[in-house]
Amino acid sequence: MEIAQILRKAGLRATETRIAVFSFLHKKHLPLSIADIAAALPKIDTVTIYRTIATGKELGIIKEISLGDGVLTYEFAPDGHGHHHVVCTSCNKIEDVTSCNESLLARQALREVSGFAAITGHSLEFFGLCKKCI
Repeated sequence: MEIAQILRKAGLRATETRIAVFSFLHKKHLPLSIADIAAALPKIDTVTIYRTIATGKELGIIKEISLGDGVLTYEFAPDGHGHHHVVCTSCNKIEDVTSCNESLLARQALREVSGFAAITGHSLEFFGLCKKCI
């Protein structure tokens, strides 16, 4: 499905700016900060990028990811589900991990705690050293 269709399906107008921001995230296929996006799309002001990302998050087509360095990053996740990452703590290389049995993890988590009735989301990232940095 193309970006404009995904935006319309989510209830958004497919503006040139939204298409540019979401297409960039989709093509890069890795978590990027607002600064990364702004540097790559200099014709779009940073405030507009923040608003576009916030709207995408609200609608569930943008996933916010913390990679442990204090900088929030974002990925295009039109299906509402993202994936996880392995991050090299030496060179910051990032690779995707797509296999995650979310429902099994959620059931296990609920069995281990007594004060929760439902899991509505999760975040999971792995940190280590890539083959190049070992």
